[in-house]
Amino acid sequence: MNLNMTMNYSIDNVADNLIIWADNVKAMVIVGHEPCPVCYSYIHGTDKSLPNNACKTCKKKLHSLCIKEWFKNLIQNGQKTSCPMCRSEWKIHK
Repeated sequence: MNLNMTMNYSIDNVADNLIIWADNVKAMVIVGHEPCPVCYSYIHGTDKSLPNNACKTCKKKLHSLCIKEWFKNLIQNGQKTSCPMCRSEWKIHK
């Protein structure tokens, strides 16, 4: 019974520590950032980056991979590359 109580306490303690760790990560990394308007996430699921490509008109920041996918879909539909938020033209530098 004592071992069972110890195991339960340890598991609860790990969960509490993970919550504290997550809050610390948010405080260090995410404060001052907005989520990407394409994927609605702060940290990209594939490359773990923060939104860093800003529209010159509305200043919204997007993940590199999200904006590439956004542009790819626009180009496939015969449309000009534009910001997903304000729709202003976004020039692609090749």
